[in-house]
Amino acid sequence: LETQLICSCSAAIQLLCIGFFPASPLCPTLAVDVNMLDFVNELFVRGAPNNTAWCNALEEFLRQHKYQL
Repeated sequence: LETQLICSCSAAIQLLCIGFFPASPLCPTLAVDVNMLDFVNELFVRGAPNNTAWCNALEEFLRQHKYQL
């Protein structure tokens, strides 16, 4: 006999707990990885969408997440 835990949290809260941001607070059908949101934030902080901005944002994102280039 196994004991199973059941979470009474909403789907949105459960998604947040595993690192995804829900597209809606009730009955989300789409969610985005929180790390991807962090990356997109870095990209938009750096200005116009061009190759230099994209590369700089990617390098900063990877540095913050302890990746080494």
